[in-house]
Amino acid sequence: MANRDNPSGFTPVGTINGGNYSTRRFKLSGSANRIFVGDAFRLTADGVAHASASQRVIGVSLEDVAASATGDILGVPVGGVIFRVQSTANTVEADIGQTADPLMTTGNTATGRSRQELDHSTLNTTDQALRIIDKDDRPDNDWGTNVDLLAMWYEHEL
Repeated sequence: MANRDNPSGFTPVGTINGGNYSTRRFKLSGSANRIFVGDAFRLTADGVAHASASQRVIGVSLEDVAASATGDILGVPVGGVIFRVQSTANTVEADIGQTADPLMTTGNTATGRSRQELDHSTLNTTDQALRIIDKDDRPDNDWGTNVDLLAMWYEHEL
């Protein structure tokens, strides 16, 4: 069965030690970019803002927040957390343990959901931001194109 092409950002599923992940509120910096549910965000001098692929991430959003918003945002700190994320290309079981960067695309404005993915084209080049742990074990999710992976942030803010 072919996997459905439905990128939806980063969804927390647990922690590497088998426990539950934690959530917390982060102060927003008034970023010029909208932060969608499942988007990665970074730490700035004024709070948190939407992250680009080259920036270290501190959390993943659990809320859809308008551009230039102030206040705070509910998120998951990424340290030690396993996330489900779709791969952009054909990914095989032998890719477990490899690293790749995220593809930081704009989210779905109708649903408020992220469309960020694991950028397979950056796989195994050097140490990248994400490490592949496994695939999400579901009957409708097979190794190959558009597989939903389990990954951890390998490079992130401490």
